Amino acid sequence: MKIAFILHDLNLTGAARLGLQVARVMARSHDVKLVAKRDGPLRETIPEGLFRDLVITDTNHEDCDESLDSRVANASQWLKESDPDLVYVNSIAAADWVGAARQSAHRSVLHIHEMLREISNLRLSNVFDGYDVGHSDRILAASRECLEAVRSAFSIPAEKLTNFGVCVDVPDIEAKSRDKPAAAVRHDGELLDYRGKPDRKLIAMCGLAQHRKGADLFWETARISPEHDFLWIGPWDDPNSELVNPALPLNSQMPLDNLYWTNTTTNPYSAMARADLFALTSREDPNPLVVPEAISLGRPVVTFAASGGAHEWTSRHGLSLSGKPDPQRLADFARHFFSMKQLDWTPGPAFFQEADLEAKTTELLNSLN
Repeated sequence: MKIAFILHDLNLTGAARLGLQVARVMARSHDVKLVAKRDGPLRETIPEGLFRDLVITDTNHEDCDESLDSRVANASQWLKESDPDLVYVNSIAAADWVGAARQSAHRSVLHIHEMLREISNLRLSNVFDGYDVGHSDRILAASRECLEAVRSAFSIPAEKLTNFGVCVDVPDIEAKSRDKPAAAVRHDGELLDYRGKPDRKLIAMCGLAQHRKGADLFWETARISPEHDFLWIGPWDDPNSELVNPALPLNSQMPLDNLYWTNTTTNPYSAMARADLFALTSREDPNPLVVPEAISLGRPVVTFAASGGAHEWTSRHGLSLSGKPDPQRLADFARHFFSMKQLDWTPGPAFFQEADLEAKTTELLNSLN
């Protein structure tokens, strides 16, 4: 089968990373052309020769002023020339390609990783046409919350909708976790000692530091928990990042000696594997990839049930706190958690069966065939 696999960008976001992982599995048995609407550091992780072609279109909505009609027309022409059997659109931020598939008479699958607010904002920004979304042959959602968002936003028959969830490449994560971790610094340039100290625990979060990911909530938790060290894995004060980190002015006014960050890294797993607790501080997250990744490494993981689909994992394989993300509650929980006898957090067979990237993608391909 010839597949045109469309990514909204090649940045180190969960949606793009999961999309690339699914595309890699598909490419082992099918002819896959990879299209990205924007370049990024994820490109460095693509194995040489895995995909028949890699096309960067430079049409991401955050960078491009080209009209929706023009983007759809150009993408439709590309599909007519390449003539794939299936157009797999990963993220509604790339849903203009669903419209292109409709115009060029190609079957399409739309994999939605966004919740209702993001879907509405992207629609208002003219990134896609809601009419086109309804004409996708299959719509996959990253979580139950995502699925409900799709139902609220569009009139789509139930038989077209599937909760795909999130899956991870466990062998790849385990192998990369053995590498030397990325250097992590604090406000004065001092490096984090990953070897740790007996009287200090390391609490980690991973992602792009922004309001949605709760970077300020993470900072506040660190401020009221001076007895622990805190590590943000990913862009924090990266000058190349286009995101606004709400914690930067806070840490400028009151620099914390127990807060460290790595900035951009293509391998978060070696740092993640050294955490004593992984704490998801996201205000909203459909089903963040970092949660099953941390669980697969045997790390205790805590999330807030109200933040999104991550509780689907932590209610069974980790720790799920009721209510909205709150720094004081997280700090109180961490103190209580570390005072208890520590358990073995190695996940059981049920987790690996549910999170198996290879099996889940193969099942999806069989369904699409």
